[in-house]
Amino acid sequence: MSYYSQIRPMKSVLTLSAFLISITMPGIHAQDTERFGLRLIAVRTQAEAIHLLDRLNAGQQFADLAQRYSADPSGRDGGYVGTVAVGDLLPEFQQALSGVEPGRLSRIVRVGQFYFLLQRSPGEENRARELMKAATNRDAAALKRLIDAGADVNHRFENGVTVLMNASFAGNVDVVKLLLTAGADANASLGNASTALMAASLGGHAAVVRALIDAGANVKTRTNTGATALTEASHAGYTDVVRILLAAGAEVNTALNNGSTPLMAAALGGHADVIRVLVDAGAELSAKDSGGRTALTHAASSVKTEAVKALIAAGAAGEKEGHIVMGTTYVNEYYVSNATSLLEQAAAEFQRSLDADPQNAVALEWMGAIEILRWSDNPSLQQFSRANSFLKKAVALDAKDPVRHYWLSAASWKFASGAKTASNAEISAILDEGIEHARKAIELDPKYSSAMAYLSLLYRARADRTLDAAERTRLLKLSNTASEDMVKSGNRPPRPNDQFSRPSAPPPPQLK
Repeated sequence: MSYYSQIRPMKSVLTLSAFLISITMPGIHAQDTERFGLRLIAVRTQAEAIHLLDRLNAGQQFADLAQRYSADPSGRDGGYVGTVAVGDLLPEFQQALSGVEPGRLSRIVRVGQFYFLLQRSPGEENRARELMKAATNRDAAALKRLIDAGADVNHRFENGVTVLMNASFAGNVDVVKLLLTAGADANASLGNASTALMAASLGGHAAVVRALIDAGANVKTRTNTGATALTEASHAGYTDVVRILLAAGAEVNTALNNGSTPLMAAALGGHADVIRVLVDAGAELSAKDSGGRTALTHAASSVKTEAVKALIAAGAAGEKEGHIVMGTTYVNEYYVSNATSLLEQAAAEFQRSLDADPQNAVALEWMGAIEILRWSDNPSLQQFSRANSFLKKAVALDAKDPVRHYWLSAASWKFASGAKTASNAEISAILDEGIEHARKAIELDPKYSSAMAYLSLLYRARADRTLDAAERTRLLKLSNTASEDMVKSGNRPPRPNDQFSRPSAPPPPQLK
């Protein structure tokens, strides 16, 4: 899930295509050095050029067509290649632009293997681009000079961005204040309804956020996805910006279209300080998004234990659930760092849950999973017995859950494929038990393709440990049948699991 707005900084340095430039010659007249903005579209066939010229004459926008069809890199910027002088250009372009007024089109020009359509940009666009350049360079003097000369501070560029949005994203507070004083619209928005305030909030620019709010920026504006400036700042983890927005009237429980709240955004980012500020402001702890996830679920997925602790301390979970969530967070941190100390911390949390409730099946599953994670490449029979004991207790609590039987079958195969110290009889008995649980998982869920894969592997491993030729043939046939059944089942993807309410069962290795 992404909370980012679509505002991104616009490039201010635009490169003139090399093939347009002529070698500077002596004797250039004054009118040849007068600079103007130029756009172009480059295509490979005359037919394409004629078709585009017809569309332009019918009223379609040059920038839109350049972005879609131009073979020149300037197409990304709507065909705008910068400010040029006639004397800079090749003779073919000089002739084509002769007498062309600002905003008007040239005739089709062929240079080499390309056909070009040229347009003189209106003077106001050139001033706006100079304004963008001055703002990006934090050149206050140039900015003021352009504003005094009538540059449009609310000019829209090809992607809809304004100079104020760009400056806000970059955190240029002095530039922002100059633009606002000159009449820049603090509430101008992109097509997705993103604003300069969202851009500043996303960037964590507190001073800019204050300046925009003082100029009338609406803190409650929502994008097409339902995001607000508060959502942006919360997800990015800017506590000072979050406080400013809340003080200005931002609504702490405004949700995205998918139900995600600023608290969930902060939790997903793992920002404990922001979580505390939002909770103090009245953030609803029990709110769920469209996937049924709460802020606590999102915090666990952030693998930031401090975020989880902040929510638990605020009352997002009772003691029993709190231990489970803390344990799962430690496990997921382990997946990221491989620090074995995290497994010890996770096991301690799950054990506390079991101390309070020995019948907690989820805690038992997690304890079994942790024991398996502790296994080396050569696990001992004692290690297998510990993991197997926890997993069997979970099955005993609900023998009709196919996933718990699947866990036992997976553990059996994993141990048998790596153990080197157990006897053949001991491993054979473990494989037989694994086969029994794999078959039970399939009985409970006839489409359980992963269980079918493990069943095939278990039969094959069992066949490798028998000296009886007839029995070996029988077991290999059963292995092949299980593999065929898996294919017939459609190779259903793994059963959905959020990895926090219960451990994710290990997928089977690829069958040969």
